Amino acid sequence: GVISGVFSNADTVGGIRLSFVLSALAAALACAIVVVAVNYIFKHKGKKRSAVVEACLLFSCLLPTILICYSFRTFFNGEVWYVFGKNLYYRENVRFLIVMAYTVVKLPFALRMIKASFYAIDEELEDAAKNLGASEWWTFIKVKLPIILPSVLAVFALNFNALFTEYDMGATFQSSYGKTYAMVIQNMCAEE
Repeated sequence: GVISGVFSNADTVGGIRLSFVLSALAAALACAIVVVAVNYIFKHKGKKRSAVVEACLLFSCLLPTILICYSFRTFFNGEVWYVFGKNLYYRENVRFLIVMAYTVVKLPFALRMIKASFYAIDEELEDAAKNLGASEWWTFIKVKLPIILPSVLAVFALNFNALFTEYDMGATFQSSYGKTYAMVIQNMCAEE
């Protein structure tokens, strides 16, 4: 009876659905950003710009999650930051901020894991594809991506699981338009 009661509440189901969608979007976005960035880093190995890109992606691991969230909250709630004439912290736009915060927090983990999978790519395969006339884009799609795809999918799953029940960011951005699963559970426990 208790389990069926949880799913009969529209607020609870809405929080689960919202957390599922936002977590999946953020996990996919983090993986996509990191795959493109690591490909760039490996293409420009030993150059200063690749080190800068890597440092930028790792920077968020130096900051506590709550600091990132409050920085987003303060910055995007100001009167000067509007996108397409809308305040990003207002109403349903807060969902965009949650996805952004989720993505930023998961970039360092995704970078470390996906970068490790790029070391498994044999450079001779890439050279062979180029010798056969494949462009850099086609080489990436047909040679590199199939090799790293299992790692990318594993990183996606791990990021999704961690974000689905994330409490700190859910509490920071909680509103009637951004009530995540963790906040639904917290509100249910508060009544007890």
